Amino acid sequence: MSDSYIHKPKLIVYADQNADDRALVAQGFAKVCPAVTLYGVSNGKELLEYLLRTSTAHDKERAILPDAILLELNLPIKSGLEALAEIKSNRDLCHIPVVIFSTSSSDTDMRNAFRLGASSYVRKPRSFRQLIQTILTISEYWSNLKGADSHSLDKAS
Repeated sequence: MSDSYIHKPKLIVYADQNADDRALVAQGFAKVCPAVTLYGVSNGKELLEYLLRTSTAHDKERAILPDAILLELNLPIKSGLEALAEIKSNRDLCHIPVVIFSTSSSDTDMRNAFRLGASSYVRKPRSFRQLIQTILTISEYWSNLKGADSHSLDKAS
């Protein structure tokens, strides 16, 4: 990894074209995992620009690699699967866990996501209450997977 990257724990980048969904997920993380910073982008191109630091729109966050990526598959400009393939083929980014967080329940989408290197596949919940439970489950899973590592997500007390 390049020296220009500074790793700041508990940063998640969330790529979703729906601003309302991004806002709800941000509210959910603020409620359940207040130590997590959620940074939103609206398409696959913006996600890769952020990760590769090729856009001046992201200068403030420029040197920070996320701990995880939440990725909707149905994105404009560059699809979630296209973005996933690019992330997992880049030696500086391939270590970042990518959790597919999508409305798609297609078996083909799931198979393709895992084939391309997705760490998990989570179907978007239908209610805020279910969203809170989903965020708790995701944070517990990654916390257990990483053990006492300082980069794990914290569940709110």
